[in-house]
Amino acid sequence: MKMHDADLILFHGMKRSGNHAVLDWMMDNVRGIKHFNNVFPLRVELEQPGSFKFPVVLGDVLRKQKRWSDFFAKAPAHTICSIEDWDFGRNYFSGAEHTLNILLLRSAENLFSSRIHKAFKMHMAAYPREFDHVMRRAMNVWVDHVDALLENSGRPDFVGIVFDDWVTKPAYRDAVADRLGFKAVVQPRASRAKEGGGSSFDGHAEVAGTDPSSLLQRSQRLSPTERDLLAQVLADAAIVEAQRKLSAFLQSEKHLKETSSTTDHQANASRGPGAVISAVFPAVLAYPSLESWSSLIMISG
Repeated sequence: MKMHDADLILFHGMKRSGNHAVLDWMMDNVRGIKHFNNVFPLRVELEQPGSFKFPVVLGDVLRKQKRWSDFFAKAPAHTICSIEDWDFGRNYFSGAEHTLNILLLRSAENLFSSRIHKAFKMHMAAYPREFDHVMRRAMNVWVDHVDALLENSGRPDFVGIVFDDWVTKPAYRDAVADRLGFKAVVQPRASRAKEGGGSSFDGHAEVAGTDPSSLLQRSQRLSPTERDLLAQVLADAAIVEAQRKLSAFLQSEKHLKETSSTTDHQANASRGPGAVISAVFPAVLAYPSLESWSSLIMISG
């Protein structure tokens, strides 16, 4: 399933996983996208658990959004609803027959480095400064997203994207665009999105002129106190096991690509690298190089 085939696109991610960078890139390359941001705010759930009763009627949710108009009453194609810090699932909405699920996954080290650093900059319910039930909830969601990537690969209504590779590798972005059904003419924005508060480390400073690989070394910018908290998170048994499964999965998908038949490669060669990737494992765009994930098991020095 491509974007233009979907009645609704659900964009699953976590706070600090690069949601807005990827969404802005998609909207810059595909006309007519209407993005409804963070439709189930975590703050509401933390203040009153069980506030959201799923599934909800899609139209009811959209009518509550600031940018609602009668034009969107039938939820046209390219309507994207982003969901932050919730388990992956297909039962959030009723009222859309053809739903494309996009899952954005950032490495545990960089994700939690960013979340922890933001926690020590400002007080927000979603960003705890200690290893409490809110931190545990975030960790459980990340583990759930890893499992979702592994379990849903190969489904036509699912696309997995690894942020760490998306932000550093143009060829990988091209493969993502190919899978979603568009050509990435416009590159990621130099400016950071207003939604989400910008970078935990650099605020709204422009990305242009910086080394994208710095986004893969976030733990190096933590204070000693922040680093200690990150160490607790990454040492957790559930996180360690999820990282082990994820590493094995990504390596196996890379192996499948490298060992696919010569006929498959020749048949897709004229269509470019994204087509080859899509032909071998059409619904998973998550095959980073080993070095991209080499920092998953321990905090970089």
